[in-house]
Amino acid sequence: MLETDGPTLGELGEFGLIDQIAPDVSGRPGVILGPGDDTAIVTTPSGSVLATTDVLIEGTHFRRDWSSPGEIGRKAAAASLADVAAMGGVATALLVGFGAPADLPAAWAIECSGGLRAEAQSVGAFVVGGDVVGAPLIVVSVTALGDL
Repeated sequence: MLETDGPTLGELGEFGLIDQIAPDVSGRPGVILGPGDDTAIVTTPSGSVLATTDVLIEGTHFRRDWSSPGEIGRKAAAASLADVAAMGGVATALLVGFGAPADLPAAWAIECSGGLRAEAQSVGAFVVGGDVVGAPLIVVSVTALGDL
């Protein structure tokens, strides 16, 4: 159940939200530097990197009254993860861009992030960074990196 009694995104702020949704991925295979500095450092065994991005926009690609935040997060991750797999690659890392109105409950973003992480982990990948911005509606952009 989505918690709506907690802080809004405007109250929590960018770094407060990052503290809530960015897991500690230090020590994970291939992750040299994870979330927290706007740029992640990852390695790949083959030296080749697959990269793809998909963007989901509220009202165009999803509706909050039809899907839970976790389902939307999983869908966003799955779109890019499937693109990597279609090229014969193995996804290693995701970068997530998240835009939302300041009055969105922070719990919504946290649950969406949980769906993103769960979908990534289902194929052995991790969310290693991204960006959070204010926007008039919810936008989730996922860049997947993979190894051939």
